[in-house]
Amino acid sequence: MATVIAKTKYVRISPQKTREVLYLVEGKSPLEAIGILKNLPQRPAGYIAKTIASALANVRSRKLPEENFRLKSLVVEQGPRLKRFRPASMGKAVSVVHRTSHLKVVLSDEWDKK
Repeated sequence: MATVIAKTKYVRISPQKTREVLYLVEGKSPLEAIGILKNLPQRPAGYIAKTIASALANVRSRKLPEENFRLKSLVVEQGPRLKRFRPASMGKAVSVVHRTSHLKVVLSDEWDKK
């Protein structure tokens, strides 16, 4: 009946791109999810794998059996947006928004063990 949480600070990649990769590993064991993410070419896969590894390290630090844990929830929230301006034609300035993601991984041993 244990739950372990790991969060990242803001990763400079859009939440929409991150969610596309996140759906591939939902409900898997942490080691299986990291194995899948290591073989994906998308950039968010590395950040997600690093966050899952951090959650797994939290399990190990509590001296709990890691084979009982599954990914209960993977959440990507929007972080602060970096607003910049770029010159455009006729002396105008066009705004450019760099989005950031905030990752949250929850591992739990309260899953259906069928």
